[in-house]
Amino acid sequence: MTYQEIVDKIEKMRRFGRATGYQVSREMLDRLSHPEEGQRVIHIAGTNGKGSTAAILAYILAAQGFRVGLFSSPHLLRFNERIRILETEENRRGAFDAATAPRVITRQISDDAVRRLGEKILELPMELPPTMFDICFCMGLCYFREEVCDFVILETGLGGKYDSTRASSVVPLISIITSIGLDHTAILGNRPEEIAENKAGILRPGTRCILGPMEEAASRVIIRRCRQEGIPFWQVTKSGAKDIFLARGLKREDLALEGHYQLYNGACAILAAEILHEMGVTCQKGRKTDKARGSATTAPDSVRGENQAFCRALRSGLAQVSWPGRMERVNYRGRQILIDGAHNPQGVDALAKSLRGFYPDTTCVFIIGILADKEYDLMLEEILPLAAEVVTVTVDSDRALQAERLAALIRGRGGCAHRAGSVSEALELAADICRQREGKGIRSPLVLFGSLYFVGQVKAFLADSPEEFRPEVAQERKSDI
Repeated sequence: MTYQEIVDKIEKMRRFGRATGYQVSREMLDRLSHPEEGQRVIHIAGTNGKGSTAAILAYILAAQGFRVGLFSSPHLLRFNERIRILETEENRRGAFDAATAPRVITRQISDDAVRRLGEKILELPMELPPTMFDICFCMGLCYFREEVCDFVILETGLGGKYDSTRASSVVPLISIITSIGLDHTAILGNRPEEIAENKAGILRPGTRCILGPMEEAASRVIIRRCRQEGIPFWQVTKSGAKDIFLARGLKREDLALEGHYQLYNGACAILAAEILHEMGVTCQKGRKTDKARGSATTAPDSVRGENQAFCRALRSGLAQVSWPGRMERVNYRGRQILIDGAHNPQGVDALAKSLRGFYPDTTCVFIIGILADKEYDLMLEEILPLAAEVVTVTVDSDRALQAERLAALIRGRGGCAHRAGSVSEALELAADICRQREGKGIRSPLVLFGSLYFVGQVKAFLADSPEEFRPEVAQERKSDI
């Protein structure tokens, strides 16, 4: 089969299966002779922030001279985005120098590897029918073994306890739970405690746990699990996140990602990198690292001034990190658009707080595309106070909330909403609204958010309009510290 035939076949597979992802992927890994064995894993779960945290940590580790495998989902433009390798060009050539702050490069799994590994996995004689995610996860582990990665960072797909990524036989060096909020409630539960219990399923004896900011009821569940299993843990709080930066001589501006909430994700990643460093995984050895599992039972001391190479790598990784579709600024036909994949109440709340910081005392023109199985009433409650007008679009998904229905919901709450039949029409309509308001002397930033499938749909459209679209290179960001 060709690359495209493989991808088409995988993408047509079911998103949710009759059996849990854990059961299916465990059978698949058994049949593949467990490609994950011997790999050094960092496992990340959470309602929001897990992808950003994974990316930040991957960049920090790569800046230290390690080759890092990153498995994440969903993809925005191409299937290959789900499986990536991060390292420096110097490290790839075997000439890494810890005394410098080299540029981190990211490469996606090659088309040939997708074709070759996909064909092998699809031909497995499975008793349990796999989903798209099961196939992608196992393909990632096979590819990371071939690439001899120093670290493998796994982002869960849904929950934790029964997620496909939980099928790995390797006990993670570190397990991070970034946040707990309402999402996938039909599967994970309607209360923070229930969702926390499910996500805490990634925790196993022998790992170390980092918790991001979350409600006390949720953190209590995870901390209880840690104590029961004898797992050392650290918790990042909203008030303490900036101290993690400051104690290491860092500022919020040192992290390239926008959004006030990235401060929390960055703090989780910094702690994880420090714990690995305290375990003796040092950047001076490059990819020839000591693979012995260390033990960390107390919070790592500040490394400011103690290891210049590590500090340089930390700062370099934070400065270079990129995570498309999350607070991403682009220009379309000369107008700046802020794009964000906020797709649940917690994510929209974080977006709203960031917008209040970016544009105080200003209302925005929004383009929104969301899924029908999300808590969209709560999402609208968070965002409508900041909306001058809203343009709605139907996401290209069988789970989409129809644009007309979304517009009606907004009007029913006293908002001004317009339905667009396509991404192109939505951009034109929103830009026209902005121009009309500017003609009246009113500045209204243009913000597009919703499902990551919608963000991918928008980015695909923009990629097909290169003469009218360009990424925003220089960004003026306000400090959150």
